[in-house]
Amino acid sequence: MLSRCEEFVRNVLPTARSLIARKMLKERGLTQVQVASVLHVSQASVSQYLNARRGEKLMTRLANDPDVNKFLDRLVDDLLDKNTPDERKESLMCDLCALVFKKHLDCFLASERSSGPTVQ
Repeated sequence: MLSRCEEFVRNVLPTARSLIARKMLKERGLTQVQVASVLHVSQASVSQYLNARRGEKLMTRLANDPDVNKFLDRLVDDLLDKNTPDERKESLMCDLCALVFKKHLDCFLASERSSGPTVQ
């Protein structure tokens, strides 16, 4: 059985990064290179997020959830604010994880959890 953190990293984080990258490009006018720098990923990864090659598993659920969108807007603000401490940025990812699991946005993964390989 995967831990909540493992499930977040495997299933939610790519979708969150995709949504964050899209917000930074479309709403904030950043380039792919700038987004990559903020997210600590390569420009090629940003391109894959934007072209639906990464992070599409939960896209509809997260993109259509008003609470998640509101949270991601605040997250983008904090990620772009050079005065936001790294510890705060890290804790925001934990907050996003808590929000997603609280709202049961991962429920469709339940069948994967029960039928997939387990981690000891």
